[in-house]
Amino acid sequence: MQWHMEHARRCPCLSRDENLLEDLKKRYAGTHQDFWIWYTTTDPRAVGLWAADCAEHLLPYFEEKYPQDPRPRDALRTLRAWVQTGEFRMAVIRGTSLAAHAAAKAVKKEERAAGFGAHAAGQAVGTAHVPTHALGPVLYSLKLVAALRPTDVKNASHAGGANGYASRDAS
Repeated sequence: MQWHMEHARRCPCLSRDENLLEDLKKRYAGTHQDFWIWYTTTDPRAVGLWAADCAEHLLPYFEEKYPQDPRPRDALRTLRAWVQTGEFRMAVIRGTSLAAHAAAKAVKKEERAAGFGAHAAGQAVGTAHVPTHALGPVLYSLKLVAALRPTDVKNASHAGGANGYASRDAS
């Protein structure tokens, strides 16, 4: 596994295939997807750090309700340790991810926002294995907002315009 990590960080493949990189730049540069061009091909640990930071914002919703359960926090510690050291053990990554998700599943139904905070940590640590797991904390943050403010979310999705977004100029 260490070889794969080092290969991903220092891969000469993209420098040899400039056509591929140029095609990706033409298609995605300047869009919301250009983040993935640069960070998944050059530094997967940067993506991991970003995922940890995102999940960190949701974790207080879990820890406020379940302060004695360290599993989601442990998942983020594991991810940050990988970012710092580059040391990767799939059993550890998978174990802490599954533990965070188990903590989320143990949340009471009426406290589901807390569960979304724990799920975000479980997804974030998976970034060490597959960079696209970094999207998990973002998706769980949307679910958390919807759980906390369902009326606001419903109103926002039905407000103004064909695209579903309210006009900023509306008064």
